[in-house]
Amino acid sequence: MMAPPMENPNLEPEMVSIRCPGCGQRFKVSPELEGKMVECGSCDHRFRVGEEVTIRSKKFYPGERKDPSLERFGRVPLQSGPAPQFEAAPMSMVQEHQAEPHVFVEPVSPQRVILGFAGVIGAAIVALIMVFGGSPGGMLDGAPMSNRLVLVGFTSLVASLLVFIANRHQRLKAVLGSLAIFGCLMPLPFVFRQGLPTDTTPVPMPLEPAGGLTSEGIISIEEDPYAELKSEIGYSKLAEALEVYGADGVSQGKTAVGVWVRDIRLFNLDQVFNFLVRSTGASAESWSYPRPPSDHLVVLRDVPPGLTSIAELCDEFGSVERVIDELNLIEVKVDNQTFLQGELDKMQDPGDPSFYELNRRELESIDLQRAQSAVKRLVEVEPKLYRSDIVKRLQELFEEGDLSMKRDVARALINWAADDDGSIAAVRIAASELQSNGEEVPDSVIQFLVKKRDEGSIDLIHALWLKEPQDWEALYGDLGAMIEPSLLSGFESYDPLAQLSAVRLLARVGTSAALPALKKAREDASAEVRVSMDRAIDVISKREP
Repeated sequence: MMAPPMENPNLEPEMVSIRCPGCGQRFKVSPELEGKMVECGSCDHRFRVGEEVTIRSKKFYPGERKDPSLERFGRVPLQSGPAPQFEAAPMSMVQEHQAEPHVFVEPVSPQRVILGFAGVIGAAIVALIMVFGGSPGGMLDGAPMSNRLVLVGFTSLVASLLVFIANRHQRLKAVLGSLAIFGCLMPLPFVFRQGLPTDTTPVPMPLEPAGGLTSEGIISIEEDPYAELKSEIGYSKLAEALEVYGADGVSQGKTAVGVWVRDIRLFNLDQVFNFLVRSTGASAESWSYPRPPSDHLVVLRDVPPGLTSIAELCDEFGSVERVIDELNLIEVKVDNQTFLQGELDKMQDPGDPSFYELNRRELESIDLQRAQSAVKRLVEVEPKLYRSDIVKRLQELFEEGDLSMKRDVARALINWAADDDGSIAAVRIAASELQSNGEEVPDSVIQFLVKKRDEGSIDLIHALWLKEPQDWEALYGDLGAMIEPSLLSGFESYDPLAQLSAVRLLARVGTSAALPALKKAREDASAEVRVSMDRAIDVISKREP
């Protein structure tokens, strides 16, 4: 009969399952730790391994559990030969190969992992800012060296602290990580120097000293009164822009102007920048340079000389503190309250007493999107209050806005404009400019001109009709009998599609003056066009016997 197998000294001891009394996390530990203090790797709770934390599996006796898989084995034990004999190994060898007891490995806390990642990622982000932030218009463009050193120093300190907390039980690793962060970040301001202010402009030595000789025989030199201001705003960017226009800073009636925008919130900057570029006609090379903590230097290129008109524009979003002609600079303190939007529910309710006032304010906003939203709210509303002010602003928006804005403003003017407020002429001129530039003329613009029965727009609408008769025929006919001379002026030279449309229009609005032209053209017309001409002649004859 086979002897029981000899116990293998290399087998690992059975692990004991325990549960942390603090957070309930389960662990498996070596029996050697029984009765000893351990620390939970999840919540850092310290407790002693004993019966109160040991997880016991449910006991069962033979026969209580039935396992169908046991049916595969034979019920009679197999006969075996004599038990093999083994020589006892020397005690030294047994001790040499005896397995070491399991060492308790503490799991890493998720909070520490997050802190470690936060420190490393924060340091990496600041490193990228130092490398690329000095480019034109970047976050560090114009920032002095002192500010850059403060940024990397503070970031290195915080990141190192986070790394040390994440590895507090591995102090050597934490110290090496902190030193690596300091070593990587601190040299960056000295290596990547792009965007540093170079405007420490020395005062040139005058040929004839303004102050002359002092009593001690020393030549007195007049200091630059704007040296401190130039250093504060990073004037070098504006100086570089002015150099493009020659020694006088003006070339072909164009120059560069700087607007020092102070105390502006970052989410309002785009509105101010787009407003200044749009209103001054500045080129796309214009740029905004941040000047921490809350200032920006806006450099407008290719604008007409003179600061007065631009200073008046700045009154729309703040108060002009200084206009410095010597530097071509305007200093503006921004009023961020002007960017606050009114209550939306009141602006959408025509029955609210403040509806007209709130939407009038929105029309004055330098943000064209907000102004366009107000235009849409005023399209179908009866003009009760602020009619002249609203119409004046609508005319301005019609000139300033894009095609979408012109479409909405024209729809609003149909309801708000009066015959003598100049809206008709303003819309007609703008529509003519669109047509001459080959741009699309919105339907609502033509609807406004037709609604006002503007005779000066006949040539404009006639030209549109000639290109696309089917699209413009209905609106063209709404002008009535006043279009008859234009239709008859080139009637015989029209292409078949335009001629057929002209016949339908004459049947709708024509007078007896159109009959000779229709009868003459009928002789050479095709059968289809001839039928339409006969019908038009019959309608006109019955309408004007």
